[in-house]
Amino acid sequence: MQQTLDSLETLRIRNRPKDVLYLLEKSIERKDNTADELAYLYAHQSLAYGNTDSLLLSKRSLDNSQRFAQEAKTNEAKAIAYRAEAALNRQLGLPDEVTKSALKGLQLLEKAIKISLINTRSTTCFMACTAVGGSRENESLYSQVRTVCAARPQLQCTCECQQRPIEYVPSQI
Repeated sequence: MQQTLDSLETLRIRNRPKDVLYLLEKSIERKDNTADELAYLYAHQSLAYGNTDSLLLSKRSLDNSQRFAQEAKTNEAKAIAYRAEAALNRQLGLPDEVTKSALKGLQLLEKAIKISLINTRSTTCFMACTAVGGSRENESLYSQVRTVCAARPQLQCTCECQQRPIEYVPSQI
C-alpha cells in the first residue's frame, strides 16, 4: 500500500493525472484490499478526479471512501475520507463545509503518529485555513481552525493560520 501511495505522489508531482487514475483503478481492483486501504484509495481517487474537474466522479469516489472508512479500523483511514470531502466541498465553493470536514479529520488524526500522514495533516490544516481565511463572515470558523492548529503542534500545521494574529476563542470541538 505504501508503495502505491508513494507512486501516486510521484505521478502527481510529474503532473500525470491519467496515470494517477489508472494506478488507482488497478489498485482498487486488487482482491486483497482491506477496508482501510480502500478508504485511502477511493479518497485519493476522489482527489484525482477533483483535480481534473470531474466532480461527479469525485463525489462517487468520495462516497465509496466514506463507506469503507466506516468499516475501517484506523482513524487515519477515516480522516483521509474527510480530507477528500473537504477538497470536494472546496471545489464546490462551500467554505463552511470545508472547515467542518477538515476539523473532523484533524480530530481523528490528533493521536496519529505515522510519518507518512504528515502531508495529510498539513494539507487538511491548510485547506481549512484557506477556506475561511480573509473573510470576516467566517471569522469564528477561522478562529476555531487557528485554535486547533495552535493547540496541536504535533499536527505540524504550517498554513497561514500560524502567521495571522487572532484572539483566542475557546473551541467547541
